[in-house]
Amino acid sequence: MDIETARHFYNCSGVDPRTDPECVESRFAVDRFRPQLERTITPGLRLLDLGCNAGRFVFAAEELGAVPVGIDCATIPLAHARQVAERRGSCATFIQGDYTALSFAPASFDIALLINNIVECSYDDFAALLRQLHTILTPDGLFCLSMPDYLAQHQERGRSLLDFDPSTGKQVTTCDFPEHGTVPYHAYFWTAAFAKHLCARYLVLQEEERLAGGYCWFVFRNGY
Repeated sequence: MDIETARHFYNCSGVDPRTDPECVESRFAVDRFRPQLERTITPGLRLLDLGCNAGRFVFAAEELGAVPVGIDCATIPLAHARQVAERRGSCATFIQGDYTALSFAPASFDIALLINNIVECSYDDFAALLRQLHTILTPDGLFCLSMPDYLAQHQERGRSLLDFDPSTGKQVTTCDFPEHGTVPYHAYFWTAAFAKHLCARYLVLQEEERLAGGYCWFVFRNGY
C-alpha cells in the first residue's frame, strides 16, 4: 500500500454521512456484513480493525461486546472517530499507522477485521500483513476478510478490468474534491481465489460465503 497516497486521499475525502458512524447514511456498510459479524464476534474478544477510517466497524464491534482497536493512516477520520468515542463514552482505541506494518506484541488480539480494504494492498503488502497477523493473533485467533471479487464483478456486472496493470495488478484513478482538487487513488486487482491462496500460507479457512454484488466473506483461523 502506498501509505502517503492513501493518507492524502482519505484526509482529502474527510468524513461525510456515508462514513460517519453517527449518521444513519453510514449504516449500509455495517449492515452488509451484520449477520456475519454477529455470529463471529463474541463479548470480550480483543479486536483489531485494519483500516478503520472513522470507526464504523469499531463501534459496531464494541456494540457486540468486543474490546476494539482501530488503526488507520489518515488523521482526519481518526480525529473524528476519537471524538465519537468520547461522546459515546466508548473504550475503543484508535491508532494512526500503516496496517501493513504492525508493531503489536504477539497474541495481542483474538480477532482482526479487514473490511474491503484489501483492494488497497499490493500482493506483497497483503502477504506481509498475513505474516504479522499470524504473530499478533492468539492461537486459534480469527481473521475476518471481506472483499470484492473483481473477476466475479466483471462476470456479473461487466466491470471493466482494462485499467489494471497486467504486470502488477495496480490501478491508478483520481477523484475530485472541491477543496483539494484532483487526488490520486491506488487500487489492486483481487480475486477471492488468489486471496484464499495467500491466506492459506499462514491461516486455515474456517468459513466462506458469497454475497450479493460480487462480494465475499471469509473467516480464517490462526491454526498453524
